[in-house]
Amino acid sequence: MKIISSQFETIVAIVTPSGEGAIGIIRLSGEKSLEIIKQIFVSNNLKSKFLKKIKSNYLYLGWIRDSKTLLNLDQVMVSYMQSPHSFTGEDVVEIFAHGNRIILQRIVKLILRQNFVRIAEPGEFTKRAFLNGKMDLSQAESVIDLIQAQTEKSSELALEQLEGGLSNKIRSIYNHILYVLGYFEATFDFVDDDIPVIPQKELFSKLQNAKRNIEKLLNSAEQGMLYKQGVKVVLIGFPNAGKSSLFNILLQSERAIVSAIPGTTRDTLREYIDIRGVPVELTDTAGITKSENLVEKEGVRRSILALKTADIILFLLDVTDSRNIDDFRKELNKEMWDLVQNKKIVFVVTKIDKIKNTQLNIFIKKLQHPLIKKNLITQVSVKEEIGVNKLHKILEDVIIGNKNLGTEDVLITNQRHQQSLKKSLEHLSLGIKAFKKDMVLDLVAIDLKVSLEALGEITGETVSDEILHNIFSRFCVGK
Repeated sequence: MKIISSQFETIVAIVTPSGEGAIGIIRLSGEKSLEIIKQIFVSNNLKSKFLKKIKSNYLYLGWIRDSKTLLNLDQVMVSYMQSPHSFTGEDVVEIFAHGNRIILQRIVKLILRQNFVRIAEPGEFTKRAFLNGKMDLSQAESVIDLIQAQTEKSSELALEQLEGGLSNKIRSIYNHILYVLGYFEATFDFVDDDIPVIPQKELFSKLQNAKRNIEKLLNSAEQGMLYKQGVKVVLIGFPNAGKSSLFNILLQSERAIVSAIPGTTRDTLREYIDIRGVPVELTDTAGITKSENLVEKEGVRRSILALKTADIILFLLDVTDSRNIDDFRKELNKEMWDLVQNKKIVFVVTKIDKIKNTQLNIFIKKLQHPLIKKNLITQVSVKEEIGVNKLHKILEDVIIGNKNLGTEDVLITNQRHQQSLKKSLEHLSLGIKAFKKDMVLDLVAIDLKVSLEALGEITGETVSDEILHNIFSRFCVGK
């Protein structure tokens, strides 16, 4: 898919995150980019003169200046990349200013006063890179995956896709099917010509090879999705059960406030940890209790909301607290209790440093409950750092299970890609089945075409405007 860049307006956006920083970057893309920067940039070497000639792939030090007031807005460095040798494939100008949001916004306002320029839409720079043939759609999608990656492994997978790992696999499968379809269509269109005969065995082998490779990619989706989407682990329990202390030690950071006063946590806190490359979102919650205090009630409400999205629950039970699971159940309505029971639960007996082993054994015996029997139970002392490594190993086993992670060279990490592969496989299988039965090749060709179209949705060769909008609307402005 190739679009001439002059069909687009010139766009501008701040491409660095909000907040203070040494450098803030503003990017322009489009045919007016060079003309615009010449109107507002004064080189140090030219003193008060606006720069009239800028070479591609050079850095220029100077000032952004308002040509009306002749006031300098900031000292900057400017880089110009001439089409097609840029990220978007268009003329691109990048302004490296000081990382102050007020300064950056003033520069953008000055740029918007020029003709034929507007603020970029979310993901529009990457979208233009795709439309101008600088990358295919799966590579474009990997950009947002790379930005949002929470672990080293998930960032590696996104980078591999950006480099074209998945694209190459899809292209190879596509070419095998296209080879067969091309032969079929040649026999339809040139029946009176002397078309070289390709043995049926060779054609069948091409289709079977494509089928095996699609199945291999689909089989990788479970671990790929796990690396990308991760899992959500929510800590629940009564107030002062030690949730925040355990949250901090799992994070190895003093993220949550810890106090002996019950009800210290009034909100949900979320942070990520890395378990064998899988991003695990830990959520510390307010203690579940009935209270007339409006703040505590809101904290409990948010805890229950967190429970709804949890993949795994760490259910904390304070060994010094006489309340048990049935008491906890009474604090929840039936709907929420049913929800808890249907989750994977690891019961964690806390504060075991405060009692003797005999008392601990008695406490655990008293915990006999149907919910515990079908789940795991372990003990920790955060203060003495007892049992924390064991809990970490239990979490790893629950999350990873029997999944054989890291065995595939390319992993499917995108649900859209997974659905397209399923559709491609379905119609390819139908085509192979029809081919085996010596059915009319026109009928075989119909399924092969649909299979190819589904593969083309991954790379963007047959993608609709609606899919493009859905993909790039998830990007931030400036990317």
